Amino acid sequence: MEDLSIAFAALAGQFHAAKSVSLRVNAGEIVGLAGESGSGKTVTAMAIARLLPGAEICRVSGTIDIAGQRASDLSSGQFRHMRGRDIGVIFQDPNAALNPIIRVGKQINEVVRMRQNLRSGDAKRHIMDLLLQFGVRDPERVYESYPFELSGGLRQRIAIALAFGCEPKILIADEPTTALDVIIQSKILELIKRSVQQRQTGVLLISHDLRVLAQLCSRVYVMLDGRVVEQGPLKEILSGPRHPYTRALIKALPERSEAKRPLPVADWRSPAALNGAEGGAPE
Repeated sequence: MEDLSIAFAALAGQFHAAKSVSLRVNAGEIVGLAGESGSGKTVTAMAIARLLPGAEICRVSGTIDIAGQRASDLSSGQFRHMRGRDIGVIFQDPNAALNPIIRVGKQINEVVRMRQNLRSGDAKRHIMDLLLQFGVRDPERVYESYPFELSGGLRQRIAIALAFGCEPKILIADEPTTALDVIIQSKILELIKRSVQQRQTGVLLISHDLRVLAQLCSRVYVMLDGRVVEQGPLKEILSGPRHPYTRALIKALPERSEAKRPLPVADWRSPAALNGAEGGAPE
């Protein structure tokens, strides 16, 4: 992605949700996109999968290359074929990916057969293997169940299996563990890490939680007010953050914050903060 800008039509003119964002994800690499709610993380990622509203509501500029193809050169039909085959998405809420009134097996079977050109019997065997790989202990029961009959952790495993099952080249994981308890969260993150190593999929992992990113990511981009304010190897950023906003994010981690002291808060939209001025947030 190079110089991506996204503007939404608003009563007062335009709202710029992303401003000259550039980032890169390599094959077999998990890259983090961090920042507070409203910083522009999700809207930037949705631009990759072309899931934003039409031009009358949302204007997108800049370039996005996916597996050697310039996305803007593809028609809607061509890109629809690419999405699902080369691009996978895991949403924060697995219900966004699963239809509540259709059995799980029928939903996955339809996608797998369309994307991998398998016959029905072959597709079901492939799905059973996928569900087992992603920690579903009773795949036959899950296959015949409706999503609302399953726990949140199981639904998220199914959504991840569905995303990886089509062998995408790039996977967007938008807060995939936020709604889960810490034990299930850890297991889901390990599944994603193992699947990336096996399949060499590139993953853009979106999270406001630096602890989640620290478990998986080699590099991270930090967003604030629609801009990338810091980027680099995750270990370097955690050990020596340069931007005051990144320092405040790290200080807000429970293990980094001091007992009985307020968490750092500041007006991050001030010119000094956006420009990375020294001094950081008031404590």
